[in-house]
Amino acid sequence: MKKMLSLAIIVMLILLIIGFSGCADEPESEVDTIIEEEELIDDETVDEEVDETLTQAQNYFEEGLDLYEKEIYDEAILKFEMALELNPEYKEARGKLVDSWIEKGNIRGDDGRFSEAIEAYEKAIEIDPNQARSWTNKGWALLGLGKYSDALEYFDKAIEVDPTYIFAWNNKGWTLTNLGRYSEAVESFDRAIEIDPDQAVIWYNKSVALRRLERFQDAQEALERARDLGYNG
Repeated sequence: MKKMLSLAIIVMLILLIIGFSGCADEPESEVDTIIEEEELIDDETVDEEVDETLTQAQNYFEEGLDLYEKEIYDEAILKFEMALELNPEYKEARGKLVDSWIEKGNIRGDDGRFSEAIEAYEKAIEIDPNQARSWTNKGWALLGLGKYSDALEYFDKAIEVDPTYIFAWNNKGWTLTNLGRYSEAVESFDRAIEIDPDQAVIWYNKSVALRRLERFQDAQEALERARDLGYNG
């Protein structure tokens, strides 16, 4: 009798153990499911926030483009900066930001405000130092201040960035002419002409340097070429 009672107790204990094990597994499964659902919700929330940020950056960019086309460069700059703040990898916004600073500098330079123009070009260079146009235009503004030697350094930098940028070669030649370095000026104009032989103003500038060298026949030929291309100066 005692043996049967002991056996019954053992069986009951085994059943209780199995029962508790089953109960322990179910809450753990439910917890896992809840965690997975929470992770999914978090991922979806992050994706939505990223999409909203990129969309807002694009909106700022498009607003900036509209202002740029209207030549309202100060406000365009703000919009492109806001777009880049939201999306630092936005290459189009960065490019138009550089263009905006350059155009702002051009306006200041055309008004004779060369120091302000230089500041604008320096902003463009800071954002993207690989734009030959920014270096060239800063050199042009320095010419406006009568700083010919300083300007020459920036034309050389522009050429280093882009050896095919003809305006850097032309401006370098013009600067060398004003510094009395006529042979070097002719070499610079020749490099520009190699890149684009149909720029009338470059042929004219070359004719000036050639006259200073007293190469009158060559100077006349360069001048005639400039006139054939439409130069009326």
